[in-house]
Amino acid sequence: CRSKTQNSVSYARNDAANLPFRDDSFEFVYSIRVMNQLPSRDHALNAIREMIRVCATNGTVLVEFVNKNSVTRTTNTDAVFLTPDLVRKTVEEIENAEVVNLSGILLFSQTILNRTPVPLLPIFETIDTTLSNILPQYTTRCYAYIKLNG
Repeated sequence: CRSKTQNSVSYARNDAANLPFRDDSFEFVYSIRVMNQLPSRDHALNAIREMIRVCATNGTVLVEFVNKNSVTRTTNTDAVFLTPDLVRKTVEEIENAEVVNLSGILLFSQTILNRTPVPLLPIFETIDTTLSNILPQYTTRCYAYIKLNG
């Protein structure tokens, strides 16, 4: 990453649930493919709280998570699964934060997508995207778009 950004970006490696930054430090904070790798559900929820804490007023937080309510959820017992309702409830506990959009992708699993014959991929994509838009609470992966209000 450093070579690709030519040292124009600072990098830090820390515990997601205990970020070493001041409150209101960033305009945009995001987490992709992280929440399901954390040691527990509580740790993941604390990481979301930390992301909100370090995000500036009128800033944005984007959290991607593996959905416990997915109709095609993996059986990986080491992964942390969250629900859209739990994420929304966690965010609502914070005075100036609100989930303004909760969406999802892959109503059907990545495994099914990977096994779909190439000629059928456009049809699969259309069906999956349509159903994911209608039923985001059951998709494999969800995205919570959180705004911090002044």
